[in-house]
Amino acid sequence: PQNCEQYFSLLQTFIKEHDPSAFHNNEERWNDLLKRLVDSVNSHPIVESECAGDHQIDLVLLRLLDILRSLFSFAPALKMTGLCESLIRQIFYDCLFAIPPAKPRRADQHLPPKCKTRESRSSGFRLLVELCRDCVHNFNIVATLVREQLESARKQAQSQVPSSWSLPSAAPKPSHGYVGLQNQGATCYMNSFLQQLFLLPDFRSRILSVENPLPVRSNKKSTYSCNDDGGLLYQLQYLFGHLQESLKKHYDTAGFCMSWRDSEGMPINTAQQMDANEFFNMLFDRLEASLKHTPQENLLKEIFGGVLTNQLICKGCPHSSERD
Repeated sequence: PQNCEQYFSLLQTFIKEHDPSAFHNNEERWNDLLKRLVDSVNSHPIVESECAGDHQIDLVLLRLLDILRSLFSFAPALKMTGLCESLIRQIFYDCLFAIPPAKPRRADQHLPPKCKTRESRSSGFRLLVELCRDCVHNFNIVATLVREQLESARKQAQSQVPSSWSLPSAAPKPSHGYVGLQNQGATCYMNSFLQQLFLLPDFRSRILSVENPLPVRSNKKSTYSCNDDGGLLYQLQYLFGHLQESLKKHYDTAGFCMSWRDSEGMPINTAQQMDANEFFNMLFDRLEASLKHTPQENLLKEIFGGVLTNQLICKGCPHSSERD
Protein backbone atom coordinates (compact mmCIF):
# COMPACT_ATOMS: atom_id res chain seq x y z
CA PRO A 1 0.00 0.00 0.00
CA GLN A 2 2.97 2.36 0.37
CA ASN A 3 3.24 2.40 -3.43
CA CYS A 4 -0.39 3.33 -4.15
CA GLU A 5 0.14 7.08 -4.55
CA GLN A 6 -1.27 7.02 -8.09
CA TYR A 7 -4.33 5.07 -6.98
CA PHE A 8 -5.14 7.55 -4.21
CA SER A 9 -4.59 10.51 -6.56
CA LEU A 10 -6.90 8.95 -9.14
CA LEU A 11 -9.64 8.31 -6.59
CA GLN A 12 -9.40 11.82 -5.16
CA THR A 13 -9.51 13.37 -8.65
CA PHE A 14 -12.51 11.18 -9.53
CA ILE A 15 -14.40 12.46 -6.49
CA LYS A 16 -13.49 16.12 -7.01
CA GLU A 17 -14.44 16.18 -10.69
CA HIS A 18 -17.58 14.07 -10.42
CA ASP A 19 -20.94 15.66 -11.15
CA PRO A 20 -22.56 16.44 -7.74
CA SER A 21 -26.00 15.56 -9.10
CA ALA A 22 -24.80 11.98 -9.57
CA PHE A 23 -24.76 11.53 -5.80
CA HIS A 24 -28.54 11.25 -5.53
CA ASN A 25 -28.65 8.70 -8.35
CA ASN A 26 -26.04 6.43 -6.70
CA GLU A 27 -26.40 7.29 -3.03
CA GLU A 28 -25.99 3.69 -1.93
CA ARG A 29 -22.63 3.37 -3.71
CA TRP A 30 -21.32 6.60 -2.19
CA ASN A 31 -22.34 5.39 1.27
CA ASP A 32 -20.55 2.12 0.60
CA LEU A 33 -17.40 4.03 -0.43
CA LEU A 34 -17.62 6.10 2.77
CA LYS A 35 -17.91 2.95 4.89
CA ARG A 36 -14.90 1.38 3.18
CA LEU A 37 -12.78 4.49 3.76
CA VAL A 38 -13.83 4.76 7.42
CA ASP A 39 -13.03 1.08 7.97
CA SER A 40 -9.64 1.56 6.30
CA VAL A 41 -8.75 4.42 8.65
CA ASN A 42 -9.98 2.47 11.65
CA SER A 43 -7.95 -0.68 10.84
CA HIS A 44 -4.84 1.17 9.67
CA PRO A 45 -1.85 0.49 11.96
CA ILE A 46 0.32 3.14 13.64
CA VAL A 47 3.24 3.86 11.31
CA GLU A 48 4.61 7.26 12.26
CA SER A 49 7.29 7.37 14.96
CA GLU A 50 7.10 9.43 18.15
CA CYS A 51 10.73 10.65 17.86
CA ALA A 52 11.27 14.20 16.65
CA GLY A 53 14.09 13.20 14.31
CA ASP A 54 12.01 10.58 12.48
CA HIS A 55 9.91 12.37 9.85
CA GLN A 56 8.45 9.30 8.15
CA ILE A 57 5.03 10.36 6.87
CA ASP A 58 2.28 7.76 6.77
CA LEU A 59 1.25 8.43 3.17
CA VAL A 60 -1.54 5.86 3.22
CA LEU A 61 -3.26 7.44 6.22
CA LEU A 62 -2.60 10.92 4.85
CA ARG A 63 -4.32 10.09 1.54
CA LEU A 64 -7.23 8.32 3.24
CA LEU A 65 -7.93 11.44 5.29
CA ASP A 66 -7.62 13.68 2.23
CA ILE A 67 -10.00 11.48 0.23
CA LEU A 68 -12.55 11.53 3.05
CA ARG A 69 -12.35 15.33 3.13
CA SER A 70 -12.91 15.48 -0.64
CA LEU A 71 -15.83 13.07 -0.35
CA PHE A 72 -17.60 15.19 2.30
CA SER A 73 -16.93 18.33 0.28
CA PHE A 74 -18.43 16.68 -2.82
CA ALA A 75 -21.44 15.20 -0.99
CA PRO A 76 -22.30 17.24 2.17
CA ALA A 77 -25.32 15.00 2.75
CA LEU A 78 -22.92 12.25 3.87
CA LYS A 79 -22.08 14.34 6.94
CA MET A 80 -25.43 13.38 8.44
CA THR A 81 -24.93 9.62 8.14
CA GLY A 82 -24.56 7.45 11.21
CA LEU A 83 -20.88 6.81 10.42
CA CYS A 84 -19.87 10.43 10.94
CA GLU A 85 -20.08 10.55 14.73
CA SER A 86 -17.86 7.47 15.10
CA LEU A 87 -15.51 8.88 12.44
CA ILE A 88 -15.20 12.18 14.30
CA ARG A 89 -14.30 10.38 17.54
CA GLN A 90 -11.91 8.16 15.66
CA ILE A 91 -10.08 11.11 14.09
CA PHE A 92 -10.11 13.12 17.32
CA TYR A 93 -8.83 10.35 19.58
CA ASP A 94 -7.04 7.69 17.53
CA CYS A 95 -5.48 10.00 14.96
CA LEU A 96 -4.86 13.22 16.89
CA PHE A 97 -5.13 13.08 20.69
CA ALA A 98 -4.78 9.45 21.81
CA ILE A 99 -2.81 9.02 25.06
CA PRO A 100 -0.12 6.31 25.02
CA PRO A 101 -0.81 3.38 27.38
CA ALA A 102 1.26 2.90 30.52
CA LYS A 103 1.98 -0.77 29.83
CA PRO A 104 5.35 -1.74 28.28
CA ARG A 105 5.64 -2.04 24.51
CA ARG A 106 7.84 -3.83 22.02
CA ALA A 107 10.84 -1.98 20.61
CA ASP A 108 9.27 -2.00 17.12
CA GLN A 109 5.83 -0.87 18.33
CA HIS A 110 4.90 2.78 17.78
CA LEU A 111 2.75 4.58 20.33
CA PRO A 112 -0.48 6.44 19.52
CA PRO A 113 -1.75 8.73 18.11
CA LYS A 114 -1.63 7.66 14.48
CA CYS A 115 -0.91 11.19 13.23
CA LYS A 116 2.39 12.57 14.54
CA THR A 117 3.92 14.47 11.61
CA ARG A 118 2.81 17.97 10.68
CA GLU A 119 1.46 16.75 7.34
CA SER A 120 -0.77 13.97 8.68
CA ARG A 121 -2.01 16.02 11.64
CA SER A 122 -2.90 18.91 9.33
CA SER A 123 -4.86 16.50 7.17
CA GLY A 124 -6.72 15.23 10.24
CA PHE A 125 -7.61 18.75 11.40
CA ARG A 126 -8.76 19.74 7.90
CA LEU A 127 -11.06 16.71 7.84
CA LEU A 128 -12.63 17.73 11.17
CA VAL A 129 -13.15 21.26 9.85
CA GLU A 130 -14.85 19.91 6.73
CA LEU A 131 -17.09 17.64 8.80
CA CYS A 132 -18.21 20.66 10.85
CA ARG A 133 -18.75 22.95 7.86
CA ASP A 134 -22.48 23.78 7.57
CA CYS A 135 -23.29 20.92 9.99
CA VAL A 136 -24.27 22.02 13.49
CA HIS A 137 -24.62 18.44 14.74
CA ASN A 138 -21.02 17.55 13.92
CA PHE A 139 -19.77 20.88 15.24
CA ASN A 140 -21.41 20.19 18.60
CA ILE A 141 -19.77 16.75 18.74
CA VAL A 142 -16.30 18.23 18.13
CA ALA A 143 -16.92 21.06 20.61
CA THR A 144 -17.92 18.52 23.27
CA LEU A 145 -14.79 16.44 22.65
CA VAL A 146 -12.56 19.52 22.93
CA ARG A 147 -14.30 20.61 26.14
CA GLU A 148 -13.91 17.14 27.68
CA GLN A 149 -10.23 17.07 26.70
CA LEU A 150 -9.54 20.45 28.32
CA GLU A 151 -11.46 19.52 31.46
CA SER A 152 -9.49 16.27 31.75
CA ALA A 153 -6.17 18.12 31.37
CA ARG A 154 -7.23 20.69 34.00
CA LYS A 155 -8.15 18.01 36.53
CA GLN A 156 -4.92 16.13 35.90
CA ALA A 157 -2.83 19.27 36.38
CA GLN A 158 -4.64 20.14 39.61
CA SER A 159 -4.24 16.62 41.01
CA GLN A 160 -0.49 16.57 40.33
CA VAL A 161 0.45 20.09 41.45
CA PRO A 162 -2.47 21.61 43.41
CA SER A 163 -0.70 24.90 44.12
CA SER A 164 0.08 25.85 40.54
CA TRP A 165 -1.31 25.75 37.03
CA SER A 166 1.07 24.63 34.33
CA LEU A 167 0.56 23.57 30.74
CA PRO A 168 2.49 20.49 29.55
CA SER A 169 5.40 20.94 27.17
CA ALA A 170 4.43 20.51 23.53
CA ALA A 171 8.00 19.80 22.44
CA PRO A 172 8.34 16.22 21.11
CA LYS A 173 10.84 13.62 22.24
CA PRO A 174 14.27 14.09 20.58
CA SER A 175 15.43 11.72 17.85
CA HIS A 176 17.72 9.82 20.25
CA GLY A 177 14.60 8.67 22.12
CA TYR A 178 15.49 9.84 25.64
CA VAL A 179 13.29 12.07 27.80
CA GLY A 180 14.77 14.81 29.99
CA LEU A 181 13.90 15.92 33.53
CA GLN A 182 12.81 19.49 34.19
CA ASN A 183 15.00 21.44 36.63
CA GLN A 184 12.86 22.87 39.45
CA GLY A 185 15.44 25.53 40.30
CA ALA A 186 18.52 23.84 41.72
CA THR A 187 17.64 20.17 41.35
CA CYS A 188 20.26 19.26 38.75
CA TYR A 189 21.98 16.96 41.30
CA MET A 190 18.69 15.07 41.69
CA ASN A 191 17.93 14.90 37.97
CA SER A 192 21.37 13.60 37.00
CA PHE A 193 21.28 10.85 39.63
CA LEU A 194 17.71 9.79 38.76
CA GLN A 195 18.67 9.57 35.08
CA GLN A 196 21.60 7.31 35.97
CA LEU A 197 19.30 5.03 37.97
CA PHE A 198 16.82 4.93 35.11
CA LEU A 199 19.54 3.78 32.70
CA LEU A 200 20.11 0.64 34.79
CA PRO A 201 17.62 -1.75 33.09
CA ASP A 202 17.42 -4.26 35.93
CA PHE A 203 16.86 -1.59 38.58
CA ARG A 204 14.29 0.23 36.43
CA SER A 205 12.24 -2.87 35.59
CA ARG A 206 12.20 -4.14 39.18
CA ILE A 207 11.13 -0.75 40.55
CA LEU A 208 8.31 -0.61 38.01
CA SER A 209 7.25 -4.16 38.87
CA VAL A 210 6.27 -3.26 42.46
CA GLU A 211 2.47 -3.32 42.66
CA ASN A 212 0.28 -1.02 44.74
CA PRO A 213 3.06 1.20 46.11
CA LEU A 214 0.60 3.72 47.55
CA PRO A 215 0.94 3.66 51.38
CA VAL A 216 -1.75 4.10 54.01
CA ARG A 217 -1.94 7.75 54.97
CA SER A 218 -1.07 8.67 58.55
CA ASN A 219 -1.54 11.81 60.62
CA LYS A 220 1.93 11.39 62.06
CA LYS A 221 4.83 13.19 60.45
CA SER A 222 7.52 10.95 59.08
CA THR A 223 11.09 11.48 57.98
CA TYR A 224 10.21 9.31 55.02
CA SER A 225 8.25 10.71 52.11
CA CYS A 226 5.79 7.83 51.76
CA ASN A 227 2.92 9.54 53.56
CA ASP A 228 2.13 12.37 51.14
CA ASP A 229 1.56 13.00 47.45
CA GLY A 230 1.44 9.35 46.47
CA GLY A 231 4.67 8.33 48.21
CA LEU A 232 8.29 8.37 47.13
CA LEU A 233 8.21 4.90 45.58
CA TYR A 234 5.04 5.71 43.62
CA GLN A 235 6.52 9.00 42.39
CA LEU A 236 9.74 7.23 41.35
CA GLN A 237 7.68 4.69 39.40
CA TYR A 238 5.69 7.51 37.82
CA LEU A 239 8.91 9.30 36.86
CA PHE A 240 10.48 6.14 35.39
CA GLY A 241 7.28 5.43 33.48
CA HIS A 242 7.42 8.84 31.82
CA LEU A 243 11.11 8.53 31.01
CA GLN A 244 10.39 5.20 29.36
CA GLU A 245 7.14 5.89 27.50
CA SER A 246 6.54 9.65 27.25
CA LEU A 247 6.43 11.37 23.86
CA LYS A 248 7.38 14.73 25.36
CA LYS A 249 10.80 16.34 25.47
CA HIS A 250 10.97 16.32 29.26
CA TYR A 251 9.10 15.29 32.41
CA ASP A 252 8.10 17.72 35.17
CA THR A 253 9.61 16.46 38.44
CA ALA A 254 7.38 18.63 40.67
CA GLY A 255 5.48 15.57 41.94
CA PHE A 256 8.69 13.77 42.92
CA CYS A 257 9.99 16.89 44.68
CA MET A 258 6.71 17.24 46.59
CA SER A 259 7.09 13.66 47.86
CA TRP A 260 10.67 14.28 49.08
CA ARG A 261 10.50 15.45 52.73
CA ASP A 262 13.18 16.66 55.10
CA SER A 263 13.63 15.57 58.73
CA GLU A 264 10.80 17.91 59.79
CA GLY A 265 8.37 16.53 57.22
CA MET A 266 8.58 19.59 54.96
CA PRO A 267 8.95 19.42 51.14
CA ILE A 268 12.44 19.86 49.76
CA ASN A 269 13.61 23.39 48.97
CA THR A 270 14.07 23.17 45.20
CA ALA A 271 16.03 26.45 45.16
CA GLN A 272 18.75 25.05 47.41
CA GLN A 273 21.61 22.98 46.01
CA MET A 274 22.25 19.63 47.70
CA ASP A 275 25.25 17.32 47.68
CA ALA A 276 24.65 14.47 45.21
CA ASN A 277 26.23 11.86 47.50
CA GLU A 278 24.01 12.98 50.39
CA PHE A 279 20.95 12.71 48.14
CA PHE A 280 22.09 9.24 47.04
CA ASN A 281 22.34 7.99 50.64
CA MET A 282 19.00 9.49 51.67
CA LEU A 283 17.21 8.15 48.59
CA PHE A 284 18.46 4.62 49.10
CA ASP A 285 17.59 4.69 52.82
CA ARG A 286 14.04 5.72 52.01
CA LEU A 287 13.68 3.31 49.11
CA GLU A 288 14.85 0.47 51.34
CA ALA A 289 12.12 1.36 53.83
CA SER A 290 9.48 1.65 51.09
CA LEU A 291 10.41 -1.72 49.56
CA LYS A 292 10.00 -3.66 52.79
CA HIS A 293 7.41 -6.46 52.65
CA THR A 294 7.42 -6.38 48.82
CA PRO A 295 8.88 -8.93 46.37
CA GLN A 296 11.70 -6.43 45.72
CA GLU A 297 12.70 -6.08 49.38
CA ASN A 298 16.34 -7.01 48.60
CA LEU A 299 16.54 -4.99 45.39
CA LEU A 300 19.18 -2.49 46.55
CA LYS A 301 21.33 -5.17 48.18
CA GLU A 302 21.23 -7.42 45.11
CA ILE A 303 22.10 -4.71 42.59
CA PHE A 304 24.31 -2.31 44.53
CA GLY A 305 25.41 -4.41 47.50
CA GLY A 306 28.93 -5.60 48.11
CA VAL A 307 31.20 -7.11 50.76
CA LEU A 308 33.71 -5.08 52.80
CA THR A 309 36.83 -7.08 53.54
CA ASN A 310 39.68 -6.27 55.96
CA GLN A 311 42.93 -7.83 54.76
CA LEU A 312 46.28 -8.03 56.56
CA ILE A 313 49.38 -8.90 54.51
CA CYS A 314 52.75 -9.52 56.17
CA LYS A 315 55.66 -7.68 54.60
CA GLY A 316 58.26 -10.24 55.62
CA CYS A 317 56.42 -13.41 54.73
CA PRO A 318 53.79 -14.56 52.23
CA HIS A 319 51.12 -15.05 54.89
CA SER A 320 47.94 -12.96 54.90
CA SER A 321 44.58 -12.92 56.65
CA GLU A 322 41.30 -11.39 55.83
CA ARG A 323 37.91 -10.91 57.46
CA ASP A 324 34.61 -9.89 55.87
